[in-house]
Amino acid sequence: MGNLRSIIEQPVSTCFLFLLFYSAGCTRTSRPAKNENDLASTWQYEPAESIPDLRKDALFKDENIKSDSIFGGFSGIEYVSDALNAPTKGRWFLITDGYSKVTPRHNSYLYSCGSNNSGFPDWKTCQARALPLISAESVRYSKNEQQLYIVTENDEESTPSFHQFNPESSQTTHLPIQVNFKPDRGFESLALGTANFIWSIREQPEKQSDTFTNLTAWNKSGKLLKEFSYKINISSCAHEENGISELLIDPEKANTFLVLERCYDKDDKAQKNTVILYEVTAQHQGLTEKKVLFNFRDGLPGFNSDNLESMTWGPKISGKRTLVFISDDNFRNSGANPQFTRFLVLKEK
Repeated sequence: MGNLRSIIEQPVSTCFLFLLFYSAGCTRTSRPAKNENDLASTWQYEPAESIPDLRKDALFKDENIKSDSIFGGFSGIEYVSDALNAPTKGRWFLITDGYSKVTPRHNSYLYSCGSNNSGFPDWKTCQARALPLISAESVRYSKNEQQLYIVTENDEESTPSFHQFNPESSQTTHLPIQVNFKPDRGFESLALGTANFIWSIREQPEKQSDTFTNLTAWNKSGKLLKEFSYKINISSCAHEENGISELLIDPEKANTFLVLERCYDKDDKAQKNTVILYEVTAQHQGLTEKKVLFNFRDGLPGFNSDNLESMTWGPKISGKRTLVFISDDNFRNSGANPQFTRFLVLKEK
């Protein structure tokens, strides 16, 4: 974000007072973009670096996955670049969501992988370890602290959702961020800002009839720092199951986030999933403006992107930024209607 002090890093008073005001009786509105699709042509699919079915790719030879009948797919990914030696020295972290409805409980895995000559994961170098967590959904790395941050979406409200993990010692610290949510409707997204801001956005609104959820920032002590109202299109598919699966901060644009929304339409036999990436700008008044950055149905016609849940900034290709996505197969990698572990790459034009 350069040297500009963005509004998402300013004291909480500006947007918090506004939120207090409209919660007392104002009608919430979201500022629509002049043209919702005016950014959609700035990114393109990069097939050379993408893998349509990661679990079957010959380069990925992890025996944990092959022998694990309830491996649920990847739910989080983070690329950590090495500014001096990029891209060949970059590091990749991936997490799985685990499974709580079996005995014994099946914890999430953390994978650490090196990079190939293109800067993307060298799957043969991946090392896996079990985490003391279940339902891990997103992972981010703090270079300043050399720590991983992980968000979990557990079914029990009393279970902490935000965690700090030391990749060297494996020490896990549960952060005192107090949140309430319905089962399977908690937080799946995570982004780290400057000044120790921890950002996330609830997968769906608290009430199914509502169309607004909140983009929120806390510090590690659990103090609420920022909150912006975010309008989600619950009915992107035929059923009201659209949800927010991931969040990124754009380091080149002040007050700007990338938000990944996705849903599943069981009646659509061809593409099944609607996945839309939005560019979201935080406003001084506590609102957000959103524009379509990439629609996977339009950008990959006839190809089902599947349940994209992971997103990270990737290595640059010919000086252009990339975004990397992985889909979660929801424990359905076989049978009549299998899901897939996609590794998809977008490149900025």
